[in-house]
Order: sequence, then structure tokens, then C-alpha cells
Amino acid sequence: MAFHLISAVSLSEQRNQLYLTVLSRQTLVVTLFLVGAGLTKEVLMKVGLRPLAQGVTLWIFVSVISLGVILKGWVH
Repeated sequence: MAFHLISAVSLSEQRNQLYLTVLSRQTLVVTLFLVGAGLTKEVLMKVGLRPLAQGVTLWIFVSVISLGVILKGWVH
């Protein structure tokens, strides 16, 4: 019985660790984006919206391709 309890706790801890790892990675990505994106209204107005739209489009394209490659099993 003790073994089952230890196994259940171990699985629960592993699940919590996985959630924490995913949350940590996503938080890091958002933080790095915000640090690197030091954009202001003035900068966007000066440059225009086209480069921003191109960047977002490229980001979406790369994300979709990456997801497809991972789901196909070509990359682990």
C-alpha cells in the first residue's frame, strides 16, 4: 500500500513539475519578447505598420511549420 501511495505522490509531483516547466518556459518567452520589443508608439508611427505586420506574419508562419514538423515526428 505504501508503494502505491509513493507512486501516486511521485506521479503527482512529476505532473506538477511538468506544468511548472511549461509555465516557466512560456514566461521566459514572453519576458524576452517584451524586453526585445522595446517599441513605442513613436517608433511604430515612424517605421509604419508594414514591418510589424511582416514580423507577426513570419512569426505565425514559423510557428505553424515548427508545430507541423514536431507533430510529424521529424523533430523530438
